[in-house]
Amino acid sequence: MPNCRLLALAALAAGLPAADATSPGVPAAPAPTTCGIGVEWPFSGDDDGDGRVAMRYRPAGGAWRAGMPLFRIPAGTAAGRSWTSRHAGSLFDLAPATTYEIELTLADPDGGGTVRTLSATTRALPAPAAGAVVRPATPASFAGVLAAARAGDIVELAAGTYPGFTLAADGETGRPLVVRAAAGAAAVIDGSIELIGRRHVQLAGLTVNGRIRLNASTAVAITRCTVNARADRGAGDGIVSFLSSRDAYIADNTVLGTTVWSEAALGVSGANLGEGICLTGPGHVIRNNRVRGFRDGISLMEYAEAVDQHDIDIVENEVAQCADDGIEADFAAGNVRVLRNRLTDCFMGISSQPGLGGPLYLVRNALYNVVFEAFKLHNGSHGDVLLHNTVVKQGDALSVFAGAPITRLYSRNNLLLGGPGRTWGGYDTGSGRVMWLEDLVAAGADLDYDGFGSTAAGFTARFAGVTATSLAELRRLTTEAHAQAVDLAVFAAAVAVPAAPMSVSSAADLRPRTGGAAVDRGVAIPGINDGFAGTAPDLGAYEAGAPLPPYGPRDGGVGDAVPPRIGGLGISTITADTALVSWTTDEPADSQVDYGPDAAYGLSSQLSATLTTTHAVTLGGLAAGTVIHLQVRSRDAAGNAATSADTSFRTADLPGLPPAQEVAAAALPWRSAGSLAPGSAAGGGGGGCGTGALGLALAACCLLARRRS
Repeated sequence: MPNCRLLALAALAAGLPAADATSPGVPAAPAPTTCGIGVEWPFSGDDDGDGRVAMRYRPAGGAWRAGMPLFRIPAGTAAGRSWTSRHAGSLFDLAPATTYEIELTLADPDGGGTVRTLSATTRALPAPAAGAVVRPATPASFAGVLAAARAGDIVELAAGTYPGFTLAADGETGRPLVVRAAAGAAAVIDGSIELIGRRHVQLAGLTVNGRIRLNASTAVAITRCTVNARADRGAGDGIVSFLSSRDAYIADNTVLGTTVWSEAALGVSGANLGEGICLTGPGHVIRNNRVRGFRDGISLMEYAEAVDQHDIDIVENEVAQCADDGIEADFAAGNVRVLRNRLTDCFMGISSQPGLGGPLYLVRNALYNVVFEAFKLHNGSHGDVLLHNTVVKQGDALSVFAGAPITRLYSRNNLLLGGPGRTWGGYDTGSGRVMWLEDLVAAGADLDYDGFGSTAAGFTARFAGVTATSLAELRRLTTEAHAQAVDLAVFAAAVAVPAAPMSVSSAADLRPRTGGAAVDRGVAIPGINDGFAGTAPDLGAYEAGAPLPPYGPRDGGVGDAVPPRIGGLGISTITADTALVSWTTDEPADSQVDYGPDAAYGLSSQLSATLTTTHAVTLGGLAAGTVIHLQVRSRDAAGNAATSADTSFRTADLPGLPPAQEVAAAALPWRSAGSLAPGSAAGGGGGGCGTGALGLALAACCLLARRRS
């Protein structure tokens, strides 16, 4: 046998790469929210860029589910900010106040492969303390009652008009200080509310004629309020934190601005005013708000004022008539999740200017009548992730005029339609091209399974330095090997490209038509489109036949009329005659499964009346080697019912076989021809023969030794 040590030293002397193996650091989940967990795993080495991380998760002690694999984020810089190398990714639509076990599997063909586990607990939804003391207040007694309030108290306002106020007291963990309107009372604050530096404070049910400012705060919650912004009270802003805050919960509010939707208002220099909801810092949840009539509807801070903008959820908001950006997720530093929002009549749709490495997730957003760019990937943006968005607009369907590189863009299952354009406010919306990404960096860009269409003549797309003039060319010349050509007939409702963008539009119903060109044309992505109906996910923000998400406030003032939202549907522990069905809901609800040999079902599990957000039902008495169809059902305490789409699985052929791990195949965002999946034999790393230059030499020795054995 040759002297392996001498060969290894010779390899090193020859200058072969010695840092291709991954050296992993310690993974962390730095700031769980009420509905999401972001994971970061720093690393060094892996100079050849082939390290990958698969992720799965479960409620503590529950069934494992596949999550979307982490994205590999190399060290980089943008807009004066820098970041180090890491793998990062998110879990979506989680239950509040729940501990999750997370398993990460690192695979690197050059070595360093390992499995790490961690646990993280989502935050509870904000609520008053159990047994809280209620301190009634009227306009006459309010100042005194507020001055005497302490942690755990509820200051409850009777109907009437109150002056603006600055709160000087804090709550505590589990004992917030609450200021709320009495049930059914119209409590109006005629002025601004200042919550500077406050901790564990909640505002609920108030009407505020002015601004709510929560600079440098911790765990402030603002729910079910109406905020009427005014130019003379806080420069037309709604709910803002211009200094770094943490763990805010801004939900179910109506926030109305003073900006009028007009051509003169368009752009950063237009006649517009105010930020609807604006925050900086980590851990925020901004969900189910109605925001209208601002410069930017929902925004993060920029440049030196942007502080630790990671692990933020912007979910199911209704945003309209914003003269600059509908949602401005600028300077997102990773695991910012912009999920299921509906935007109508905005100059720009969703902004990433820039993303600081990523991932910045833009998922299942519906955008109608975006005047200029649906996605503003400017200022050298890195790591933007576009999944299942629907866009209908005048001009180019998907265009970005950044004048700076767009790096590591990842796109799947989007539905993008444009039409003839023109110039509005000095901005040319384009000629109706289906794609124009002149500044895209081709190396590292991964776009596929998207649907493109235009009511303008022809089919023109620009992908980095490549121009395609047909769908066939787009498929052949770019990564869009499975792109689809679509037109307005994909929608179930009548939808038109906006002919007059500067008139006020109604929110469009952009759900796809059953049997149309968008149906079953996407690709499965674990943790994103689990439980899809049919043979594959549908393109765009919705599955055909599914209900619309509850955009905007979930309680219109007449009690709970919103059904629970079902997510995370998984089927595991499959044997010849049993299977475990699990899912989550965004509020406590009961559990039941309908199942059978086809979509008519015929059988139902016993109803579990326990109200919970994490659901698990074991089906028994199944036939071996049989396809089983099922749907899950959950009903909340108010009687609102939700039903999942039909899904199916196959039982094991013979009793006694090891259980299958998961039904859904993982569509990994980093997988390409010739790559290794996490957990594969070749991808496990560290197979006893070393890594890098030393590993190459030792591997040769090992191979020779094996051939001689």
